[in-house]
Amino acid sequence: MKTIVLTGGGTAGHVTPHLALIPELQRRGYAIHYIGTENGIEHEMMNRVEGVTYHAVKSGKLRRYFDWQNFTDPFKVVAGSAESVSIIRKLKPDVCFSKGGFVAVPVVWGAWRARRLPRKRPDPRTGEQDLLPLRAEDRHDLSRMRRSAGPQSGDDRHADAAGAV
Repeated sequence: MKTIVLTGGGTAGHVTPHLALIPELQRRGYAIHYIGTENGIEHEMMNRVEGVTYHAVKSGKLRRYFDWQNFTDPFKVVAGSAESVSIIRKLKPDVCFSKGGFVAVPVVWGAWRARRLPRKRPDPRTGEQDLLPLRAEDRHDLSRMRRSAGPQSGDDRHADAAGAV
């Protein structure tokens, strides 16, 4: 049986895409595991879904205002990453799929450390994003390639005001 680890949280916007994918993943025979925080909205939402095993890890978030937790949360991210490595090494998933949010940071970092993420470069033709951060000069080159390519087929942002799509 194939195994997938899903992660994302902090807001429901990071969790609802997973809810849409889960029935199809179950139909295709995946064992589904979700890694999130103990008290986050993702825990509440995933507990309602049958066939999904939930694993809680520590995580901290980046606040854009002064808060004493800004000093302790980096340690929570490191601890959550270690917990994620342990979980991911035990599960040996075929795929780790993240939809973002602060809880995804330790999980994706942990998946990378557990060597469960592929290492690949972005594809400028499709706009597919890289799984690993790009260097500044690579981002500049990718941006320049996208601008020179012009609008892609199916890109309706440049349709006229009369509604021609």
